[in-house]
Amino acid sequence: MRAMAASIAACALALISASAREMGAREATQSAPQRDARTTVATTPSPTATGSIAGTVLVDDESSRPLRRATVTLSAGQLELPRSTVTDDAGRFLFTALEPGNYTVSAQRAAYVTTYFGGKRPGRPPGTPIAVQQGQRVSDITIRIMRGGVITGTIRQTNASPLSGARVTATPMQSGTARPQPLLELMGLQTTMADDRGMYRIFGLPPGEYAVSAQSALGLGASEARRITPEEVRWAEQSTSQPGAGLSVAPLTPAPAGGPRTAYAPIYYPATADPKAASLVTISHGEERAGIDVTLLPVPTATITGQLLDPDGRPMPNVTVTLQQAQVNDFTDIVTSVLGRGGARTTADGRFTITSVVPGQYTLRARAAPPKPPAAPPPGAGGAGGLGAVSVGAGGMAPNAEAMAMMASMLPGGGAGLTLWAAEDVSVNGQDLQGITLRLQPGMTVSGKMQVQAATLTPPTDFSRARITIASATTGTSPGDVIAAMTSASFGTVNADGTFKVEGVVPGSYRASVLMPGVLLMPGLPGGTGFVLKSAMVNGRDVADLPLEIKPNGPVSDMVITLTDRITEISGRLIDGLDRPVSSFPIVVFSTSPEYWLPGARRVQQARPASDGRYRVTGLPPGEYYISAATDVDEAELYESSFLNLLVTGAFKITLGDGEKKVQDLRLSVR
Repeated sequence: MRAMAASIAACALALISASAREMGAREATQSAPQRDARTTVATTPSPTATGSIAGTVLVDDESSRPLRRATVTLSAGQLELPRSTVTDDAGRFLFTALEPGNYTVSAQRAAYVTTYFGGKRPGRPPGTPIAVQQGQRVSDITIRIMRGGVITGTIRQTNASPLSGARVTATPMQSGTARPQPLLELMGLQTTMADDRGMYRIFGLPPGEYAVSAQSALGLGASEARRITPEEVRWAEQSTSQPGAGLSVAPLTPAPAGGPRTAYAPIYYPATADPKAASLVTISHGEERAGIDVTLLPVPTATITGQLLDPDGRPMPNVTVTLQQAQVNDFTDIVTSVLGRGGARTTADGRFTITSVVPGQYTLRARAAPPKPPAAPPPGAGGAGGLGAVSVGAGGMAPNAEAMAMMASMLPGGGAGLTLWAAEDVSVNGQDLQGITLRLQPGMTVSGKMQVQAATLTPPTDFSRARITIASATTGTSPGDVIAAMTSASFGTVNADGTFKVEGVVPGSYRASVLMPGVLLMPGLPGGTGFVLKSAMVNGRDVADLPLEIKPNGPVSDMVITLTDRITEISGRLIDGLDRPVSSFPIVVFSTSPEYWLPGARRVQQARPASDGRYRVTGLPPGEYYISAATDVDEAELYESSFLNLLVTGAFKITLGDGEKKVQDLRLSVR
């Protein structure tokens, strides 16, 4: 990335048109007719769907031979769903009946690296959008797809015997750093299982650096075992030497205490439980790296027992208590991070037991609804009876109640009512922890009102279908950062008049967002007429972008969320000194105020120029922005001050008013 900065310094942006043309928001919105979601769409082709894209997929090696049976996918543009086809024996593909628009093309095949047309990083989006005009036939598309690299080795136990069924993961890392790729790019991480010989093979890897990790097949604690002590052996020998039945003998002495319990912890290549101490494996184009062996090490485990109480000190039954790492590290398995390291459902007396916990720093968490008054038993019902003790090992699948609440909130009427919370930090070192008391307490309340500023569209009269989200303000783009925001989210419904209340918010740093039919979360997508979130104001601070600090006993009662149909837009062309379109330099638009250079903030956006050099950035809040170009943009560094400050030196300023649309062409020249 620092090399990229040097390349940026060699490129200066020259302003073609000092004055930008303002386009009326009314004209822009009226040009895109709306369609009711219930309208049946005719299957006859549109008269404007006359464009096509054709090309060839070649193997990226010295042979450059056509690659048959590769899957080619066409997305974005005016397509509601991606379209796919398979190359023929000559590696050719064809998409027809295309509406005018910009399209992204990618190709993939087993053992090869997924490749995006015009992409600069093999295996990683984005690529260069292909511009198609009405009736245009684009036929010169060539996608060169490389054979992926391979990592192979053996997973062993401490006695050197192979361990079958172990799960092995290769996590792509940012080059030259100890950080993984951002979460969206980690969705393609490679995971496999060791065979009966303990051997594994991960293939189809793009060039880069990888952290290789292994853990037992069913997760942490699944293979928990207890060491047999010499005292137990002697006691067993004594018991077998006793006279036979029917003879009068002295009773056996009590059995001695058992040995320590152990389980296999995740180990990173070559032999460390600390992910930051892992040795990275470097893979080049099509390279096979053998001998990447990992020996799993047993670590002592512990059992955590405790009791969950309501705010009045009464036991809380049937509530999930989860165990999560106090700080989710960047290497942690995504699914395990969301579901928790383990957990247990409380019994009738509020008690919980979590077993097979390996050493580390953790947080016990619980979310619950306030207890309801006990209902009178029906006639003829028996005694209440106690719930049986329920416990799940640390390798189990007890769900994180917060994460499940988030998922449930996506369904009509789901996710409501979890307004109580409890959390306790614990340190586990192999010794059992007993007698922990978690006491639920009410979360904070965030309330306010939604309003609409409509210039051309009919504003909604009923806000009851909207949902307000208060989620942690992330500090990065790593899996841990994203997952922390997901699992800490609180949700609230909105009344028909726009008033809303979000209850049960745990004290912390948050940002607000809204989900509502007709509100565009990503206004740059096709079909984009509707409303966007303009602001979420609290005491003059827009907490849709800037963190909102919610303190204990500090409810927020004056949030004003504003939706608008006046969607801002910056568009134009990127060209070189000979007026030729340039598509290989992404455009970055970011606020002139560094306080908005935060992950997830709406005031930092990038756009990839299409093959005709045209770009478009929409949905920016009104304000003053820098606009610049870079040789490449890594999502992980997009919000870093050091990177954006480099872009400032060659950037232009542009000011956007409410709903303003400006056309700004840019010229690249080499100094």
